[in-house]
Amino acid sequence: MMRRYRAWLSAAALAVLLAVGAWAALEYPQNPAKRITIDPGWSTARIAEHLEAEGLVRDAAYFRWRAAGQSLKAGTYDIPANISVGELVALLAEGRTVRDWVTVTIPEGWTLEQMADRVAELGIADRAAFFQALAVAKPPAGVEGKLPPGNRRLEGYLYPDTYRLQKGDGANELIALMRRRFDEVAKELAIPPQRLHEVVTIASMVEREAKRPEERRRIAGVIYNRLKKGMKLQIDATVQYALGKHKERLLYEDLKVDSPYNTYRYPGLPPGPIAAPGRGALEAALHPERHDFYYYVARPDGSHVFSKTYEEHLRRIREIRRAAGSS
Repeated sequence: MMRRYRAWLSAAALAVLLAVGAWAALEYPQNPAKRITIDPGWSTARIAEHLEAEGLVRDAAYFRWRAAGQSLKAGTYDIPANISVGELVALLAEGRTVRDWVTVTIPEGWTLEQMADRVAELGIADRAAFFQALAVAKPPAGVEGKLPPGNRRLEGYLYPDTYRLQKGDGANELIALMRRRFDEVAKELAIPPQRLHEVVTIASMVEREAKRPEERRRIAGVIYNRLKKGMKLQIDATVQYALGKHKERLLYEDLKVDSPYNTYRYPGLPPGPIAAPGRGALEAALHPERHDFYYYVARPDGSHVFSKTYEEHLRRIREIRRAAGSS
């Protein structure tokens, strides 16, 4: 009697194990990641057949049973690998479809004003919303108390790069991505927090002045040399920033604009960055070239001639103008 009972118990246990195993195989089909589309008007049975054909469920009938009473929504879905049938039903019932992406490219050397225009052009947010989001965005560690007020507060601290936003995301999401990327690059370059504002400010001027990457460190060296001697930086890009617009050629009157950003009028660094520097400009500001140059002048091709004395600088200017006039 006891022997027959034990045999029956073993058979029952085996049946339970087989049932659990069968259920697990149906509930957890070990599916691959796949993108699928559910067309409008499809019934649950039609959806189940489609999922089985795509290898996302093992048995269409089991899916129909699990989805009973649910309203499954049409759309395109990214189905993750190894999702359970219960999770799959929830995903389709909630309509967690693939959202379209918006690509935002912010070039190196752009200002916040230019970024606001690009964001508005792409329909992400209007200019007012962009600057409202900037006003509440958290600055990097080490620069609190050093930032200029108003709309220029985070100038230079939104990293120029290409970003992907989901449609429906706004200025807050974009600014968070750009701030996070800036912090990542600053950490990779090991910029000391106590020097961050100085480095980014110098890097922004290098970004706007250097048309050739190989000249970045040399231009940064000129800036540091002039700062050490107490000379005014006299950088054209700072005047353009103070004017609030780009001019191909600055006039003498432009150099008189009364702004703390005008390095022709005020000594030392401007209150903050004048643009968004990229990695190359940040590296140049952090590791400038060591030399005895204090001046540079641009050639027509965008490259520069560097000089050690003011007399040499004036001579170089005359030579470039003479060459340009004879060409």
